[in-house]
Amino acid sequence: QRVKNANSMEGLKLLAISSSNADAHFQQLDKLRTVYEEYVKLSNEAIPSTERNLKELAEELQNKIVAFED
Repeated sequence: QRVKNANSMEGLKLLAISSSNADAHFQQLDKLRTVYEEYVKLSNEAIPSTERNLKELAEELQNKIVAFED
């Protein structure tokens, strides 16, 4: 009975360690998910919008340069 209880306790300790490790991995993945979602948002929204604005400003500057030279 004592041996069986000792084995059960050892099994519970190992299970607790595995559970703790799994929880730590889950937390890391959750943090990475947040970073990835922000990256996707930047890739799909902010970067293209900024590129359009930059192109418009460059065209506006070019038009002003041409007008100034005339």
